[in-house]
Amino acid sequence: MIEKVCEHTFIKKLMNKNSVVLDLGANLQIVDQWTIEFHDFLYPETNERVEKIKRKFIDAGFFYIPFSITNNGDALFIKNNKISILEYFYLKYIFRYLLGLNRRLNKLFNDY
Repeated sequence: MIEKVCEHTFIKKLMNKNSVVLDLGANLQIVDQWTIEFHDFLYPETNERVEKIKRKFIDAGFFYIPFSITNNGDALFIKNNKISILEYFYLKYIFRYLLGLNRRLNKLFNDY
């Protein structure tokens, strides 16, 4: 069963009222890839909770690939047994910057 949840609901499921990451290992494992848009850049007080959630994914066997340069606005988590280490490095250190460069060039040339 696939459950659609907003970020706030998802974070509430990952955290209890004392801001401790809950044990959701089995639930995390039913999906191979997660994309999450954290809003800690809008709400800096949530940064510590966001870092705990990221750590939970990494500890559960996911690669973390941020697509935002300065914040956690666009995060990709992929099970580390679904892609090779070479693919991971390509996504994290090359592809994401190529996307950003393409976005900036399009903005530059389409603004004129």
